[in-house]
Amino acid sequence: MLNDNQLTTLKTLGFLYWRLGYFDRVERLFKALLAVRPDDAESLKLLAAAQLEQARFADALASLDKLGHKPRPSGEAVIWLMRAKALWGLGREAEAGAAVDEYLNMAPAVEAGGK
Repeated sequence: MLNDNQLTTLKTLGFLYWRLGYFDRVERLFKALLAVRPDDAESLKLLAAAQLEQARFADALASLDKLGHKPRPSGEAVIWLMRAKALWGLGREAEAGAAVDEYLNMAPAVEAGGK
């Protein structure tokens, strides 16, 4: 089991891989982290983001689905935009539009909560 410092170190490595454009490495790293900590929402989001960068829309949508369809309002409205990108990439334009609408409905609440 990873302690919090080890988890933070590995996530930092993932961010470095991200900055270098090694999205396949990012994906492998966060899949490994999720094998150890399957409930880590941040790792799921980063895995989905890496999959989106590789135009692997079905995989990204599956990763996002593990987070659930109701992202918490604490800055996670962006998950709806990630869902929209995945759905659009799969040719599911109506669902992508609905995901953008969800984002727009959440965005004012997120902004108001941050002030």
